[in-house]
Amino acid sequence: MTAEIAVLNQSGVAIAADSAVTIEINGEYKVFQLANKVFTLSKYEPVGVMIFDSSTFMGIDWETIIKLYRNRLASGSSPHLRDYAADFLSYLTEATDLFEPVRQEDEFRARLRRLFRSIRKEFMDAANSAIEENGKIDDAEAKELLRSAVASKHQEFRSAERITHPDGTALGPEEVASVTTQCKGIIAEVRHEVFEDAPIDSAISKKLNELGVLFATRKLMMNPASGIVFAGYGRQDVFPNVYSYYVEMTMGSLLKHDPTHKLCIDKGQVAGIIPFAQSEMVFSFMEGVDPFYQKVIEKELSKRFDTYAEAVAQELFDDETQRRFVVDKLERANRKLVSEFRSDLERYRKSEYAMPVTRMVASLPKVELATMAETLVNLRSFKRHVSTEAETVGGPIDVALISRGDGFVWIKRKHYFDPGKNHHFFANYYREVYNG
Repeated sequence: MTAEIAVLNQSGVAIAADSAVTIEINGEYKVFQLANKVFTLSKYEPVGVMIFDSSTFMGIDWETIIKLYRNRLASGSSPHLRDYAADFLSYLTEATDLFEPVRQEDEFRARLRRLFRSIRKEFMDAANSAIEENGKIDDAEAKELLRSAVASKHQEFRSAERITHPDGTALGPEEVASVTTQCKGIIAEVRHEVFEDAPIDSAISKKLNELGVLFATRKLMMNPASGIVFAGYGRQDVFPNVYSYYVEMTMGSLLKHDPTHKLCIDKGQVAGIIPFAQSEMVFSFMEGVDPFYQKVIEKELSKRFDTYAEAVAQELFDDETQRRFVVDKLERANRKLVSEFRSDLERYRKSEYAMPVTRMVASLPKVELATMAETLVNLRSFKRHVSTEAETVGGPIDVALISRGDGFVWIKRKHYFDPGKNHHFFANYYREVYNG
């Protein structure tokens, strides 16, 4: 996990990230504190990129992918930040030297196996519960439980939006057909592996086959997925922008991705604070309450109202039919009251907490944007440090400031080497400029 943030106004955008990365090895987790998560997307243009959640894509480190793309981009530029984002995401489907068909199929196989195993676990849990309750379960009942588990997951993916191309255009029928053909054999292989001894019939098999294709073409993600944030300016952008996406895998010419945030500074939107990954400290800072505590308040209030409805009905009516009628009426009224309560609190938090902070951010000079971004990341890191939780946020904080006039400027940046002993590293960074 990680904590990252973008703070922006009309003068620029500051991005900051901690350095913790969690590695899973044979079911055990280890945290390292020197991961790079902030990069320049171009050596020459004011564009930066941050990575959160999974540090790899299709088994390859994001740092490697970003720097290979940067070499390909060279001194090229795009009119708008969204064009940089679309070009980079398209690169993930075009870099067949990195993501060759065998790697794509292996990634799809591993993720589909995880999905099918989650369905099998749901089925087994339901079957064990039925056995505990009734002492046994026959084949027909087992088959129905499996059919229900498959149908539930099938509906979940079917209800999700279909992925698009990186530029936002819809997939064509022939592209979906191509992915279906590419996935068909793998789906059958994984289905047989995971459900070999399960009470599966032709109808369930068909549903699982359809689910495999939906998994490849819908935006619903399976962990671990990666978050990627683009920040800065295109050639024609006057004010800074931020775009972020979740990306999971590529299959053929398709990239399974989902846009998550978009903030474009203009005359109507003069400032913004966007947290990524572990964001509860930023929420607390912006809205004056811990988000988990807020959910507990709403849940407990709803529970108390429902208990009150039952108590009132019990006191006023002896007839069970009358009691149920009154309880139903009161519960509907309670849900309306809780919804209004939630909306009123949200309006108050925005007017008294979030909006004053946003107005203050709008007037901050550039260097204060960077200070604020670093401080907000450090708050989350410090809370992890003094709690009993694993320190999945921590280490040095990298901070960059991107502005229209000065471009991408590092405010704080860690190195795994001594810069004083590696002058060639910095000389080589722009060697094509000097040699050109």
